[in-house]
Amino acid sequence: MTARDRFDFDLDALPAKCPALSEAFCRMIAEACAICLEEQTHMPGVVMEIQGLMDAETCVHWKSLSLGIADTYADAEVATEHGAIAIALLTVKAVTDYNVVRRSMKGTGFDYWLSRAGAPPYRHDARLEISGLRAAGVRRLQARVRQKARQTDRSDGVLPALIAVVEFSHPISFLQRRAEL
Repeated sequence: MTARDRFDFDLDALPAKCPALSEAFCRMIAEACAICLEEQTHMPGVVMEIQGLMDAETCVHWKSLSLGIADTYADAEVATEHGAIAIALLTVKAVTDYNVVRRSMKGTGFDYWLSRAGAPPYRHDARLEISGLRAAGVRRLQARVRQKARQTDRSDGVLPALIAVVEFSHPISFLQRRAEL
């Protein structure tokens, strides 16, 4: 591993990276992610820092969006949540040996079940909690990480939890095991 690894995230390739999720859902969260980045004046190919489990960076690629698409994502909170899911899932795939296998039920304290690459279908090896911030400083990002870590308390057991927080203005994808926070 080099001092700073580099990845490429292609939002259009998200359905292939997350085959357990529907193609339509993957395309929707990828589109929301592109909206979040473009509304922060970023262009396709923007460099995003990866922090937490790994010190790295990624270039995020997407096809330019048509003008009317932004109207679909007029609710900035929902767009940010969905956009963060896209980046978090790509980050998990790039820097861990986990794959997303299923959406979690509300009230569990986390968003997705993960399994190790090559595991039998529907085996659950870890939990993933995701949050997004459209524009935030370092303190707010750190506070959100702590908040999301506490949120996973309600589902504590034998499975580890990963916390992902994505910030779009100074693009950062933070991913860390809760036990290491």
